Amino acid sequence: MLKSRSSTTCLLALAALLVGCGDAAAPSTAIRLIDVFVDATVLDVVEPMDIGQTVLRFDGASTIEDPKEPEETLGWEAVYGADDFGIVEGSLAGRLEDVVAVLSLAKPEGLGQGDLLHAFEIRVRATAEIELHIYPDQEKPEVEDPEEWKDYKGWVYSVTVEAGEDFSTHTVTDPYSAPPPSLGRTNFIGVVLEGPEDTQFAIESLRFITRREELSKVASGPGFHGLSSVYRETLVTRAPETVLYAVDVPSSPWLEIHLGTIDDGPLRFQISVRRGGQDEALLTKTLTTPRRWEKASIDLADFAGQSITLALALDAEQRGRIGFWGSPAIRSRGASASASEPSPARAALGGAEDPKAPQGVIVILADTL
Repeated sequence: MLKSRSSTTCLLALAALLVGCGDAAAPSTAIRLIDVFVDATVLDVVEPMDIGQTVLRFDGASTIEDPKEPEETLGWEAVYGADDFGIVEGSLAGRLEDVVAVLSLAKPEGLGQGDLLHAFEIRVRATAEIELHIYPDQEKPEVEDPEEWKDYKGWVYSVTVEAGEDFSTHTVTDPYSAPPPSLGRTNFIGVVLEGPEDTQFAIESLRFITRREELSKVASGPGFHGLSSVYRETLVTRAPETVLYAVDVPSSPWLEIHLGTIDDGPLRFQISVRRGGQDEALLTKTLTTPRRWEKASIDLADFAGQSITLALALDAEQRGRIGFWGSPAIRSRGASASASEPSPARAALGGAEDPKAPQGVIVILADTL
């Protein structure tokens, strides 16, 4: 039976904090390394690379081992509404018995273990315009009531396929900002086709674009990435790159950062202060467990009030290994932005004798209650 997918769009509570007005702007209390990356220098640059595609085909040219059960369709099954189903001239073909057909694929062993799904790419053709939906799931699709499938509006990976004699290529992504599905926790891939009865269809290939493959083609720099469903503004670099930041260190300073990797195997992170071509190591940490954040806090009191060059370096046996530097920022303990006058909100609360007292706001996020 079709199960509704939980909403992936959080209900965000947005709050605007009124700050005091004055002649002088409030000073910054943090140096966010993501914001100043444009002024940083990257040494030993590793160019984006192509790590190869993960494609299932029906002509013997798959890049991974084809599923064998059922062998005659290379792991694909017609769960509902598909007649004349089978491999014909190097493609998976069928005909819609109803206005909806449901296909299922048992995920090939070893596909994307520990990785996330960035997108699907499918090559398909149909004799009439159809709506095509793809969804990863832990359970095999079951159709107890076809009407539920016909009326379902919660599809995430969807595309319109126009009628034609030639195969067309469609890249299908999740349009929402929710974390993408984990291929390690995916057991089946469902493909749903909606269109007129007797529509003939054929699928030439299905490609899985993983996050690892997508990142391999993107130059090092800032992004927004998640590990274990925790997302952060992230500086992405590749071993053996080193990023140099020229920063003016505030008073009572400390560096807050989260480290992570998406690949198995050791990856060494080093944070140093560079002086005269020599690095004074502040933190050296080797991560061996991927897909989780490791928090680090570094006391920078010895450099308070100084202009320094901060170096963030990666090292690994394999060139190009990707490292995540999550939410990196130099902060000042006890510092807060000040205002010459209290904000209207603080004044309304009373007790606003000290205009420099810190002000804050609590934002509550709720989802799928």
